[in-house]
Amino acid sequence: MTAVAPQPSRLIWLTLTCASILAGLAGAVWVRHDREQDVIEQLQLDTRKLGVELQSLTLLSGLMGATELIGRIDPQIKREVRGELTPNSPHVTQLLQGIALSGESDGGFVVGSDGIIRSSHAPGKSSTGSAVGFRPYFQAAMAGKQTMYAAIGTTTGLRTLYYAAPVYEGESRQTPVLGVIVARGKINPVENLLATRKIAALLLSPQGVVFASNRPDWMGFMADKPTPEVLKELRETKQFGKLFENREPSLLPI
Repeated sequence: MTAVAPQPSRLIWLTLTCASILAGLAGAVWVRHDREQDVIEQLQLDTRKLGVELQSLTLLSGLMGATELIGRIDPQIKREVRGELTPNSPHVTQLLQGIALSGESDGGFVVGSDGIIRSSHAPGKSSTGSAVGFRPYFQAAMAGKQTMYAAIGTTTGLRTLYYAAPVYEGESRQTPVLGVIVARGKINPVENLLATRKIAALLLSPQGVVFASNRPDWMGFMADKPTPEVLKELRETKQFGKLFENREPSLLPI
């Protein structure tokens, strides 16, 4: 049998057809890539916006400002952290109740330089006399830094935002730190903000633990498998109460 060579016009047609198919595939891939980039950029923009909104609810909130101000100017609080007043004195109790009446908090406590809570006001079990020197928010405030720390309370078992500020010897931030004042913030405003997102929105701890989310079933999950060092830190700081005391965290399904 004799092979018949393709006609030049047919070769040209085949070449153009293949080129057209390749161009179409390349175009589809490019359009998909372009759309993916648009989605990623939109997610990044929304994440930055969400971060700013979260800051306004936490570090830049009125509750943080009020806590910091009390630590600088209230003379009775300064006496309290020195141990010069009887625990839960009327003035200090009234002050802590006032913080709770702001609506952003359910109370607070005052801590001496030894890490022991001198006075407290909060629903449920009293935390007066409890040791919180191991808590990072106490250590940061004793170093002269305002901080917001997300943790599960050791006495309440509830997720809480701790707003901690130094109690200074004088009214200036340049004076020595005598102790710490802490407001217990509610998690509800943060969860309400996350609930406004149609897709999954998570607030992670620095170790990657989900502390708040619009997916309640993901609470306490971790973004990555923890190293032995991270797991030890989680247990020693008790940031998540007894959640990881006898087990390793579950991993996020994403």
